Amino acid sequence: MNPMIRKELRQRMRERRGWILPSLYLLTLSAVITVAYYSTAWGGNDRIQGWQVGAALFLTLAYTQLVLLLLLAPVFSAGALTIEKEQRTLGGLLTSLLRPTQICGGNLPLR
Repeated sequence: MNPMIRKELRQRMRERRGWILPSLYLLTLSAVITVAYYSTAWGGNDRIQGWQVGAALFLTLAYTQLVLLLLLAPVFSAGALTIEKEQRTLGGLLTSLLRPTQICGGNLPLR
């Protein structure tokens, strides 16, 4: 396991915010899927079939996750690197044997 991922998971799961943010993420996905389901299943068309509802829900979930991840990933990475800089541990992190992609990838929240 990437050492940065291990460090971030330990640090985040000790805080209350570490549990609240994933819960809010899941609640947002649930709300979007619920709205998509009701608008697709009871959208006024009586001849809609089950596969059409399933396809609409899948696409809605995929696009919603894509948008949420594109918004949240840079925020969490920037926040984690800012904390490293404030604690003056960024220099040690940059001189470690980790590649820059491992450092940035280890700071992503949903890896």
